[in-house]
Amino acid sequence: MPSNSRIVLGGMMAIDMGGPFNKAAYVFGTAAIAAGNYDIMVAVMYLVALVVGTVISAILLGLLKKKAA
Repeated sequence: MPSNSRIVLGGMMAIDMGGPFNKAAYVFGTAAIAAGNYDIMVAVMYLVALVVGTVISAILLGLLKKKAA
């Protein structure tokens, strides 16, 4: 699968945690695993972890700045 599709799937899961886009991307990823294509789901989970880590870091940074002020 081209890397653009992996980015789209990761973006779908990252922007819509638990919603319909997330579920569609997850079903596609698990179907790919069943077909033996593991790299798709790896890319999806990497992008989700990256986005979630960035959001948590931004929240913590904001709290630290607020506390310092």
